[in-house]
Amino acid sequence: MEASREVSVAFAFEVLNGGGETLRGVFDTRGVSPSTCPPFPDAVVLCHGFRSSRKSRALAAISESLTLPTVAFDFSGNGDSGGEFQYGNYAKEVEDLRSIVEWVQERGYRTKGILGHSKG
Repeated sequence: MEASREVSVAFAFEVLNGGGETLRGVFDTRGVSPSTCPPFPDAVVLCHGFRSSRKSRALAAISESLTLPTVAFDFSGNGDSGGEFQYGNYAKEVEDLRSIVEWVQERGYRTKGILGHSKG
């Protein structure tokens, strides 16, 4: 079913990860919401690369190429998110990603995919 589109809305958000650190990101709904595309519209979560952030050119290009709503965030210790940068702490990044996916689902969206650049 084709989703009806409203004016695209992008907004900043904050989510606490399991360690209580603040993860910061941007959710671009592309004008799709649970009310315009029931029961659960799809969204794609975008993950940045090593020592990067959600504001990287690569992630921006990926986001612009998609028609689905996108969620781009900074892993803890990177970009605007809280916490200390830790080299190779993949288990913590998985937990950060879990926190973001749960946040997306709580807003009525289904995570259709997770895309990353470099290490992301």
